[in-house]
Amino acid sequence: VIIAPYDTGQYGMACKHEGVPKGFPTPELNCSSWRAEVLGTLEHLDHLILPNLEMFGNWTAPGLSLNRTVKDHVRSLFQRSGISTARYEALPPENIMEGMQYLEANILGNPRLPSSVKFLIGNVGTLFGTVDGRRLQLLAQRRGWPLFWGMAGVLTQKSKMLIESFPGQRRFGDPLVGQLNATGSKEHFRELWTQVEHLRSTRNMTNADLDALWQQLSESQLLVEPLKASNPCPDHCVARALSGPCVCRENSSDQHNGEIVLV
Repeated sequence: VIIAPYDTGQYGMACKHEGVPKGFPTPELNCSSWRAEVLGTLEHLDHLILPNLEMFGNWTAPGLSLNRTVKDHVRSLFQRSGISTARYEALPPENIMEGMQYLEANILGNPRLPSSVKFLIGNVGTLFGTVDGRRLQLLAQRRGWPLFWGMAGVLTQKSKMLIESFPGQRRFGDPLVGQLNATGSKEHFRELWTQVEHLRSTRNMTNADLDALWQQLSESQLLVEPLKASNPCPDHCVARALSGPCVCRENSSDQHNGEIVLV
């Protein structure tokens, strides 16, 4: 695994002027903070922290650069990281560009399937209640991978891409796929899936729809947060329930602990 100090797609568009889709808004990054020559590894990445923080020195989009300090950049980088001690469910919403402030890890090589993959994550806004969502569930079941669903938001206008904020702490396990030592209500999950399926047949989902859906899901499903070094679980576990316990694979022998994949 090699690591870059910033989202390399955004860096390529903003600093190399390569691969920019028509009409796509790109941030004015401080391209001098990183020359794309020095990378890091899982064991050695501290030297990438300052380039990441300095990359945002030229943000000029309304609502982003104004009133943002170095502390704000540090918070964006670390509050969702594996060393954060912040309560996951209490994390504030963030806009897309704040969400881009992370250290980008890339796998060099071809991971073994299925043993190298620990779990899958589906996007509720685009897949829940759809044919492709069913296909994702089938893939997870066939491969023996746990499936989680993440719910952020629906981008309404490209012009608002840089300033529209979304919640980033809404994640739950798929009870139909299983593979875990804990689960939510299958009956309620199926009921909500059918409701969303019907809604999508009449119109596009909105952020208000997602908020209402989350209120219902949160009453019956297994709500989880990513694993953290600050609150570890055994190697065969894939998440931690918001209620506290580690969420682990039922068949841990299927996984090879020496293999690491970031999904």
